[in-house]
Amino acid sequence: VHAGARVDGQALMASVARKLSVDEFLDEYELIGGKHELIRGVPMCISGASRLHYMIARNIERTIGRQLAGGQCQSFLDPAIAAEDSVLYPDVAVLCDSRDFTDLETERRFYFPSLVAEVLSPSTRGYDLNAKLALYKAIESLRGILFADPVTEVFLWHVRTPEGWVEDFVPPPEELDM
Repeated sequence: VHAGARVDGQALMASVARKLSVDEFLDEYELIGGKHELIRGVPMCISGASRLHYMIARNIERTIGRQLAGGQCQSFLDPAIAAEDSVLYPDVAVLCDSRDFTDLETERRFYFPSLVAEVLSPSTRGYDLNAKLALYKAIESLRGILFADPVTEVFLWHVRTPEGWVEDFVPPPEELDM
């Protein structure tokens, strides 16, 4: 299947039968409905989120965005983060590396996030805290991973240190309405 081509069930099944590159995935899956991530070359359908999920993600992005105002970093909602053989869509990402801002009109993905944030949902909690966390930790530019849990109203931080990744639970900031 090529960009601009009609995607039907048969063509889609053929593409799933083999592993896709990041470029193939972005070309093929932007033509079909629904949200998908590429996990180690395999496209995965991602379920839709609740209104609460979107509200929390937006609040996180606004809070971070205010803190970044005037600096070189920018926050984004639902960006495509490409990493080797995967394309992930965190709820929020902070991008500071100038290499991610070379062509904002045509570029569909970012490669050098500094921070990503995910709002946990009951249906994706296990996936986010295990498989997706491992993929995020492999991104060399990433310095922090935040999981916001609306059920427990706790933030789970993973911070990269010179010794490796450190995990910490913290309450959300007061200005962030969960």
